[in-house]
Amino acid sequence: MKTGLITSETYQDHDTGPGHPEQIARVTVINEYLRKVNNKNILWKKPSIITDDIINLMQQDQLLRLLMVYKIKYLKMLFVMFVLQVITATKIKRQDFVF
Repeated sequence: MKTGLITSETYQDHDTGPGHPEQIARVTVINEYLRKVNNKNILWKKPSIITDDIINLMQQDQLLRLLMVYKIKYLKMLFVMFVLQVITATKIKRQDFVF
């Protein structure tokens, strides 16, 4: 089975700060080791250029997903508030409801 690695030298510009596991030195050592192994099942590829249109589509998709997550959380919160109002108004025991 083959494994594709997509990498470029731009990772060296991504400084995550001290103590973060994703470090430039770590990625460098891993890349160097994998190149020394010279395994024929490792396919080295460079990333392709991504157009602004693709980035915009991805951002729209992520925004929609984010909105759906917050919509669900908001609806759950509204439901809990409604149930608490019902409990208060009717004096039903709170333990009768499972959230």
